[in-house]
Amino acid sequence: MLNVSRASILRCVTVSHMVLACGGRYDLGGLDGTADPASAGSGPTSQSGGATSVAVPVPVAQGGVASVGTSEPSTPSTVVGPCTSLIDDMEDGTGHIRRCTERQGVWYAFAALNFPGTIWPEVTTPGVPVETSAIDGGRGSSRRAMHAYGSSSNTANWLAGIGLDLAFDGVTYGTFDASAYRGVTFWIRGSASAGFSGFEFRISTTRTTLAKYGGTCEEEPCWPHGVRISLESEWKKVSVPFTVLTRYISDEPFKPSEITNLQFYCSEGCSSFDIWVDDIAFY
Repeated sequence: MLNVSRASILRCVTVSHMVLACGGRYDLGGLDGTADPASAGSGPTSQSGGATSVAVPVPVAQGGVASVGTSEPSTPSTVVGPCTSLIDDMEDGTGHIRRCTERQGVWYAFAALNFPGTIWPEVTTPGVPVETSAIDGGRGSSRRAMHAYGSSSNTANWLAGIGLDLAFDGVTYGTFDASAYRGVTFWIRGSASAGFSGFEFRISTTRTTLAKYGGTCEEEPCWPHGVRISLESEWKKVSVPFTVLTRYISDEPFKPSEITNLQFYCSEGCSSFDIWVDDIAFY
């Protein structure tokens, strides 16, 4: 179990919409791989699946197309079928994740309360999706992704990011059972200011989600399981096995059967970030 001082806990701040994001999480390492030059320019990229190697990003394949337009958002599909590994490819442009019999939800933005700073997309009411964005030039066959950026002069306490709910119909929060999978994979690119904890990906479960958002955590901090990731200017595919996720204050194992949400966020010590996320899926 990691030792956490009272001062470390007091540095944590509450964020709107979802759970607390705290600085000082243990750096797991292993997510700072580089792209394989041999794979660059190899055509359209795969939109699902993931590498089996532990905590190592899959090399980027820089796909291209002859001409790419900016696709326009459409309304969410009303067709609901069995869930596949794909959580969302953002191609419908609605900000809703791909709906299926066991999953529904939207993308949202969050930011620290009571500290100066800006974030785009703007924070919305829970259940109201934030915008997706057209990828300039495309990424292989992909045309749209989630784009978010923000900045603050208060690097000690400010934090912000984007996330998605896996079981929220706009009224009632629930959980998704991902125990049939080994982890989460996604494409990401961007940059963030150097900070104590850097840029992180985290997954909340019933135990680490506030009660008002469908969990059993009574008050902040709830300490979701997470891992630190590196950002690069070019697209790269990252696979995060559930086995590498840790809680800052405890060695409590992660429970994939009780997932509430997934989040990408710039934690304590981060003054700015600009990220794109695409094709997020279980594997």
